Amino acid sequence: MVYAKGGGAWIGSNNSTVTDLTSGASISGPTSNWGWTVGAGAEYAFYGGWSARNECDYIGLTNQTFTVPTPTPFSVLPAGDQFTGSGRNIQMVTGGINYKFGGGWW
Repeated sequence: MVYAKGGGAWIGSNNSTVTDLTSGASISGPTSNWGWTVGAGAEYAFYGGWSARNECDYIGLTNQTFTVPTPTPFSVLPAGDQFTGSGRNIQMVTGGINYKFGGGWW
């Protein structure tokens, strides 16, 4: 079986921070990001209920912007300055072995 898929994507991260190494001041941004995804794959049944699959996916994320808040006394970054991360995309290949239990719908 050959298939294609598409839809929305959501990415969550644990640490979305930019740090000024000179002063130690940190700027935190959003910890999640939305985007879109497309993919294609193939699955082959090779023995009884066993099958193997391979899939390629692409996730396109929106740009992420950090705005410098009111600076600390030792900060070298001016308040209101912005840093934007663009081109944040993920390409991945996955594979797997599957086993189908039983013969009917669940």
